[in-house]
Amino acid sequence: MNFKKTYLLLSAALCLLGGIAASCTQDDSVAGAGTSLPPGEHPLQLTASVGAHIQSRSECKDEWKEDDIIAVRIGNYPVTGSYMLNADGTVKKSVNALSWPQPEDYVTAWYPFVFHDEPQTKPLTDQSDGLVGYDLLGTEPVYKNYKETVDLKFLHRMTKVICKLMPGDGISAEEFATAVLSINGFTAAQFNQGIVTPGGENGWLKPFFDAGSSTPDCPVYEALLVPQDMTGKLLFKIDITVNVNGHLIPKTLTYQADAESGKLEAGYYSTYTIVVQKDRLLVNPPVTASWNDDREPSASQPWIFKVVMKGNLNIPESRRKDLAFSDNVVNAEDFKQNRVDTLYVAGNDFSISCTIVNEEQRPRMNLMDAVEGIDKMTSSFEVDPLRNSVTFNFDFHLRSDVVTLAYKEFSGHEDPEVGSFYYDDGTWSRNLNSSKKCIGIVFAVLENKEWWREDGMKKALEKLNDFGEYDLKNFKDQSVHGYVVALQDAGSETVVWMTNPNDSKNLTKDCGTGLYSGAIKGDTTKYYNGYSNLTTIKKIKEDDDNPYTFPAFDACIAYNDIAEAPGSSSGWYLPSLDQYKSGIFLEKQIIEEKISQCGGTKYLLGSSSSAARSYWTSTELATATRKNSAYFVYFQPSGACTAMGGQKANATAKRCVRAILTF
Repeated sequence: MNFKKTYLLLSAALCLLGGIAASCTQDDSVAGAGTSLPPGEHPLQLTASVGAHIQSRSECKDEWKEDDIIAVRIGNYPVTGSYMLNADGTVKKSVNALSWPQPEDYVTAWYPFVFHDEPQTKPLTDQSDGLVGYDLLGTEPVYKNYKETVDLKFLHRMTKVICKLMPGDGISAEEFATAVLSINGFTAAQFNQGIVTPGGENGWLKPFFDAGSSTPDCPVYEALLVPQDMTGKLLFKIDITVNVNGHLIPKTLTYQADAESGKLEAGYYSTYTIVVQKDRLLVNPPVTASWNDDREPSASQPWIFKVVMKGNLNIPESRRKDLAFSDNVVNAEDFKQNRVDTLYVAGNDFSISCTIVNEEQRPRMNLMDAVEGIDKMTSSFEVDPLRNSVTFNFDFHLRSDVVTLAYKEFSGHEDPEVGSFYYDDGTWSRNLNSSKKCIGIVFAVLENKEWWREDGMKKALEKLNDFGEYDLKNFKDQSVHGYVVALQDAGSETVVWMTNPNDSKNLTKDCGTGLYSGAIKGDTTKYYNGYSNLTTIKKIKEDDDNPYTFPAFDACIAYNDIAEAPGSSSGWYLPSLDQYKSGIFLEKQIIEEKISQCGGTKYLLGSSSSAARSYWTSTELATATRKNSAYFVYFQPSGACTAMGGQKANATAKRCVRAILTF
């Protein structure tokens, strides 16, 4: 059966949500939810449908077969019902019939049948026999009363990958015929009440060969995978035998997914064209579509979409009342009154807006893209200077029937960017606010604005190799947004990196603050680990037997007396080499322009022979034989930035210090 079969009317949704109670078929003499019904007197009535957006000879579960058995559960009632279906989705036989324990509740169902307290594990390593046995289906909870027939719409919980292989330049037909494809994914799926989770580690899976769709020069393979983001991971492997000067040589070619090809979502299928060359695989960007249904609206019958805000992404009650919704959000008032956490939307397009008066004193509203499901969101804002207000507008186009939105509020009035002014109250702005005290300039932000996503901030920090253990509960949005450089040097005097109890030889210890991008030639990895270097030094200083002091680090901490760092930041610390080389140096021109606007001082220009005009980093040299040295940088009049190693405790080579912080 096709998902396009109408199964849910807008009026039914409104009735369900209490929008037109007078037309509902609710028996006024029966108590509401929570009141028990006589056991066995009100049997559950149901029908079931399963989508068939894409047909293939792999025989996924795109339609019911006669005598298929589904599992059904009402609310948290501790019994799993089972029903045998006809091919059209109607009930053929109640194997273990359920009765309503109370007048209203949620109904969920899944296929294949398994008791709700007995999770099923499906091995996925060999799917060469076809995919129907690996297709796992589940429904969203449907809220009904005991007099209504429950229309259960089953959704594919796995993701489907379709691969079309083609020979590339230099590959003969004989060589191409030896190509064997493997697809990387979780080796098993854990299936529990219609929900799929990984049942094993990642490994290579053997796909189904779709002989009916294949040609000799374009074999087609398909596989079902547990949904996951494969960005940066190996996705495809082809083992092939090639002829090299008459010798048959076995080779293994792999493809690592990027952000465009690696997102494998539940209920979606992705079609890849893989060109096999002798030394590599060329993979075109996939064509991805909804396996369940594309959900485009009909003029006569709009689909009903669910927009979920849950957990730490939920809009707080204090903000809900400020929201305004487009007319097709059928339960807008229930949401604004904090009675529900899910919006029901008639049609693909809807909008949310919020007007905030006296924006300087109130947090900004910020809705982001979907974190689950598919949508397209555009945003805009309008400022009314007469009312001292700002209105935020968010327009959505939904492409899957369930979408989960991320919501955040933060005190800055826009996303931070390189060159933003940073103030002592922990806020920032692109234009200087003379009513606030500016203490620094933003020189780097987390890439792709990932700080707001659940776990996105952690991924963005890992990309920068920032190992800092920040106290995020005090940060704005409990998230790291970027890095700020101070407006002037820390202190009026130059200092040594560390002191040494044996001054005559200038010998020091390896403190363990290494790691820098130059460790491997051509490596573009960044190590924004200045704050974790400070943590390392603090641990050494806390040792009762420690004889050393660390003037360069102490100068940064003492800079707090000149420009107090806000509690919503890390506090001032000594930057790492990469925070200079790939951060401050690259943005030096705009940073110094903004520093001048605040009355700060630019970096001193220096040379290799002028220690007093160079700047310490917190990064020690990596070589064991030079453990008495740390990196410093100096800015040349030509505009270049040079990094060199200098003795940490050499009193004749003291250097400047300029602090940074993380916010």
